[in-house]
Amino acid sequence: MCCKHCGTISGHPRKDELTTSEAQNLCEQLGEMGVVHVTLSGGEPFLRQDWHSIAEGLIQNNIRTNIISNGWFIDEKIIRLGSEIGLSNIAISIDGCEESHDFIRVKGSFKRIMNALDLLKKSGMRYVVSTCINKRNLKELALLKDILIKKGVHRWQLQLGEATGNLLKHPELILCPSDIGEIIDFAYEVAREGAMSVDLVDNIGYYDVKSTEICGVSAKNKDSGIWGGCQAGKAVIGIRSNGDITPCLSIKDDSFIEGNIRSASLKEIWNRPGAFDWNRKMSRDQLTGFCNKCQYANLCLGGCASLKLTMCHSLYNNDFCIYKVEVEKEMERVKSIDNVQQLVLEAEKLIEEEQLNVAEIYLSRVLEINPDNKKATTLLKSLKKQ
Repeated sequence: MCCKHCGTISGHPRKDELTTSEAQNLCEQLGEMGVVHVTLSGGEPFLRQDWHSIAEGLIQNNIRTNIISNGWFIDEKIIRLGSEIGLSNIAISIDGCEESHDFIRVKGSFKRIMNALDLLKKSGMRYVVSTCINKRNLKELALLKDILIKKGVHRWQLQLGEATGNLLKHPELILCPSDIGEIIDFAYEVAREGAMSVDLVDNIGYYDVKSTEICGVSAKNKDSGIWGGCQAGKAVIGIRSNGDITPCLSIKDDSFIEGNIRSASLKEIWNRPGAFDWNRKMSRDQLTGFCNKCQYANLCLGGCASLKLTMCHSLYNNDFCIYKVEVEKEMERVKSIDNVQQLVLEAEKLIEEEQLNVAEIYLSRVLEINPDNKKATTLLKSLKKQ
C-alpha cells in the first residue's frame, strides 16, 4: 500500500527475507529464551504464504501470538486458520474515516476492512483495531469511535504518526506537541464511557492524571498505570524480516541493529556485552532540557526512543511528553499571579501532592516578585535536593 505514514520499507519485500525454515528455527529460539508475546507485523504479514506456519511455530513454543494487518486479505479462510492455530487476536489498522483512511492507504481499503470486521465478529475470533494518528484524522476520532463500536470492536489502540519514512514527504500530516493533550482527552472520555478499552502506546504520555488512569485501566492486572520507561532492548526486541535484530521495530535507523540471526543466535545477540547499552545504561545525567530536571526522569528517561529520535532528533529530550506540555502551560498561567502568599500556599500544597516540577514554578515566581522571600528560598532548595 505504501501508506503515507509508513516508516519502514513498503511496496516490495526485502530480497533477503528469512525462509520458512529459518523462521521456524527462530520460533524455537524465542521459546527457549522464555519470550512471552510476539506480534507478527509488516508490511503486510498475510502476504507471506507461510504466515500460519510461522505463527503456529511460535504458539507451539508457548508464545502468545497475534498479527497486525492492513485488513486487505482477511477473509473466512484466514480467520479460520488463525482460529485453528490459536492466534490471540488479529489487529487491523484503521487510520480514519473512509476518505482519510483511503487517502493514507489505498482506495477501497476502508470498505474491505469493514467487511473483514463483520467476518471477524461473526466468527467469534478476537479482534482489535489500531489507529495511527495524524493531523488529518485527529478530528475524526469521535466519528471513527462510533463506527468501531457498531462493528463490535472492544479494544482500540492509539499511536502517534512519527516523522519518519513516507510521513516525511507529507509534513502537513505531522502532529505537534500541542496535539497530545487533545488525543489524551479523547482517549480518557472513551475509557470513561466504557464501551471499549483504549490503549495508548508508548509514544503517547506520560505522567499526567488522565494518561496514567487510562494505562492503569487498560493494564488491569498491573499494580498501576505508571509508565516505566522505554523497554527497547530491555524487555523488547524487534526482528526484521531479514533477521536483523533491533531494539524495537519502530526504530528504523540501521545504526541500532545489534546483529543478525544468520550469524549468531538470538541468545548470543541479546547477551552480548555492550548490546543495547544505549538504553540499558542510559542515565538521567544524559538527559537534556526539561527531561533532565523532570521529577520522573529516573523512571522515564525521556520516554519512547523511537518518538525521541523521529520527532525530537535526540535520545535525550522529549518535546511530545504531555507532562512537559502541561507544566509549560502552568508556567504561562503563573506569570499572571502576583499574590506572594497565594503562590507560596499553592506551592506547599503541590509539594504535598508530589507535584514537584509545578511547585518549583510557583516558588520561582515568588522569587521573581520578592527575591528575599525566605520561605520560598527554603522550599526551593529542598526541592532541588529531591
